[in-house]
Amino acid sequence: GNERIDPEHGESLLCQQNVAAGAFLHAVQDLKIVDEGGLVHQIDRGAQSFCAQGVLFSAVIIAKSRAAENFIRSRTEKGGRKRKPEDRNPQAETNRERKNKKQKNKNKTPAGFAGRTKTEDRKMKEKIRALREKTETAMRETETGRALYELKTRFQAELKSIMSGMKDLPKEERPAFGKLINEFKEDMEAQFEARAAVVRQKEMEAKYAAEQIDVTMPGRQYRPGALHPITLVKNQLIDIFSGMGFKVFEGPEIETDYYNFTALNTPKDHPARDMQDTFYLAENLLLRTQTSAGQIRVMEEEKPPIKILSPGRVFRSDDDATHSPMFHQMEGLVVDRGITLCDLQGMLAEFARRMFDASTKVRLRPSYFPFTEPSVEVDLSCSECGGKGCRLCKGTGWIEVLGAGMVNRRVLENCGVDPDEYTGFAFGMGIERIAMLKYGINNIRALFENDVRFLEQFR
Repeated sequence: GNERIDPEHGESLLCQQNVAAGAFLHAVQDLKIVDEGGLVHQIDRGAQSFCAQGVLFSAVIIAKSRAAENFIRSRTEKGGRKRKPEDRNPQAETNRERKNKKQKNKNKTPAGFAGRTKTEDRKMKEKIRALREKTETAMRETETGRALYELKTRFQAELKSIMSGMKDLPKEERPAFGKLINEFKEDMEAQFEARAAVVRQKEMEAKYAAEQIDVTMPGRQYRPGALHPITLVKNQLIDIFSGMGFKVFEGPEIETDYYNFTALNTPKDHPARDMQDTFYLAENLLLRTQTSAGQIRVMEEEKPPIKILSPGRVFRSDDDATHSPMFHQMEGLVVDRGITLCDLQGMLAEFARRMFDASTKVRLRPSYFPFTEPSVEVDLSCSECGGKGCRLCKGTGWIEVLGAGMVNRRVLENCGVDPDEYTGFAFGMGIERIAMLKYGINNIRALFENDVRFLEQFR
């Protein structure tokens, strides 16, 4: 067999077993047994085999006992007792000597390597010394926490590069060098912590100095703001007409040609478009020229009675002292049974008294608008001269304020309202014009220049 016990502890078990069994079988081949009667009996093969098995088992027990005895003897000798020469196993001695020689050769520094090892060790220590000097110098010059953090990051990267060189050192020198690296790292970490505390203290002192309040200086004065005059007039108009039962509807500023012109009885070939046909975004889209388009949308969605107010921005190609390409408009619409022009005049008279003063009078002059029939221009008595004539009213005593009229039958039909059953009136005014009359502003551009000296007058 190939299985063997350590050569120091005895022969092979299997070898001992085979030798014992073979010797026994050879001995019993001629063995004879004489019984009590004097007869001689030859032992047969079966008995021989049975006896061989018994002897073989006994041989195994004996071999194992001998191996255990040899193992105990060897452990005792290793503990300090000198083995006797006759107890030593020559083969075991040879193996032990070979093993010890191999270990010595392994630990022995190769020829020519000793000088190189000392050079590597010297270089690595020089790198540590240089890194310490450079880091400590830079640390003393650091004044901010951010700069200190960046310095520590660079230090850790360089230290890691030095530690990677430990693989070039022999094993017996690595523990000492590792200890040197750890002590250096701990010392530098302590220095970083101490410097960080100093830097934090300096930063806090600088922050406190910058945020210091001089109680002897005068405080900052914050002037209260105010609404723009256009916003003031717009809010006042909504308050007046809301008190009369109007509700507010704000339509889109980008309208279609249909809602801005066609539905208001102004087809594409109508000459009334010449004054407003401008600012197209596409063939059928434009910036609305009037908030009347919102009235069409309401009449399409709701059934009479209708009473709405439609404020918002509109856009036209006008630009002079009293007109702007963009301005704000307020339009109103009333549709119900039995509405007449007298209702319109009475409502406008109430508006004039509440917007200006109780002595303001209203005058209606015939005019033309494609979406009303009949149409009127509404004049108010001059608030500056009380109707006597002045520069503001150009000596007439009256100032044109807005346009109005009864809703055209075709407009009602376009919105699905029966003109034989329902009638209505509409009016529209420029909010900037009302603000100029109310506050005595002679140039509309002043409302859009954002001059604080001008705007702070309206509170």
